[in-house]
Amino acid sequence: MIGASLAGAKAFTATSGPGFSLMQENLGLAVMGEVPCVVVDVQRSGPSTGLATKPAQSDIMQARWGGTATQSVIALAPASVHECFTLTVQAFNLRQRFACR
Repeated sequence: MIGASLAGAKAFTATSGPGFSLMQENLGLAVMGEVPCVVVDVQRSGPSTGLATKPAQSDIMQARWGGTATQSVIALAPASVHECFTLTVQAFNLRQRFACR
């Protein structure tokens, strides 16, 4: 996604749970390089493990404050299936609007 964005393509990546944790270093790199990115993190019930007995909001916190926590990111949180679609479109519009190039 980062390479595609640097090449001028509108690209995104999607993950859930532990995969999002593993992306933090590269997302921090993209922030430092001011590379516009769209990441879809489909949160499971628990904190990156899918544990059904320990619901939490750690993926949401990680999306907003993950990495070095010095970056300013836009985090959108849909509340319905319809919003999943509309907020994905809005994410790409925001990506274009706030791109540093």
